[in-house]
Amino acid sequence: MRFRHYNKAIVPVIIAVFILRYAELSFLLEPGTAYYKTGDFYHYIFYIIYALAAIFFFMAYFFLPAKNCGGYIFENAAVYKYTSFFIPGFFLAVGSVIKLYQGFTSSDIIKFSYYFRTIDFYLNIFSLIAAIALILFSASAEKKLFKTTFFKVIIISLPIAYILRLFDIYIESEEVALKTFGSFEVLKVAFMSLCLMSFSKIFISTCKRKNFTITLWLASIFTVVRVADMIFALINNQLNLMSIDIFYQIADADLILSLLFINTLLYKKRRRKIKKTDYNLTQMENNGEEKGSI
Repeated sequence: MRFRHYNKAIVPVIIAVFILRYAELSFLLEPGTAYYKTGDFYHYIFYIIYALAAIFFFMAYFFLPAKNCGGYIFENAAVYKYTSFFIPGFFLAVGSVIKLYQGFTSSDIIKFSYYFRTIDFYLNIFSLIAAIALILFSASAEKKLFKTTFFKVIIISLPIAYILRLFDIYIESEEVALKTFGSFEVLKVAFMSLCLMSFSKIFISTCKRKNFTITLWLASIFTVVRVADMIFALINNQLNLMSIDIFYQIADADLILSLLFINTLLYKKRRRKIKKTDYNLTQMENNGEEKGSI
């Protein structure tokens, strides 16, 4: 199978996963809790379906060509593929600023002084820097800001922020493996970290495009699961119960959507530009051959 076949399949697959996840939460959860009903094993059927969807896109690793790509792929991109990054950047900035404000304005003096030594503090700092990088990239359609050294430095904050979030999940969530949302949050953040590592390498040097593509597809599957969790929690007023940070979840979903747009650029064939000098030399050579034949 080629890239276009997988790329056409990703949209219906994530829609199907969203519908299945929402149905799973609606029928299999204990009312008012974030746990499955006692003795219910049907949720494992849904887990198998999600796993099969992930395996299907992971198999693309053996079919996609192993070629490198660099920052040049963004030079002739459509403007909307840049500007779409403003939305995840905005929500990521709002979420990190709110969390930093909550940490700094804590009434507990001991907790306030301890906050500077927590992973949560550095997570929100790097998330704020990552938000700035995304907003700058959204404005780079005309100015090519992604070519600057400053941007190449701050874009590294994207994978760092998600790696810190992965550590934060294990430290803060004591029952991460028991609740319905815990394992999917871990998988989502883990694949987003790998995906953003490849994404940042595109600007710094080069990366294997299929590494970026496959981790993006896998992250998309588990992100849409978390989107279904968020919508279910909003409708049933269970955001606190399910430990969902709404700003970060919206930022993740929008970032995945923007990256899916960008992913198509990696597989477009580049047209070789013929310089005017090269064209003149070719014409002179052709004229010389014609005179010699006469």
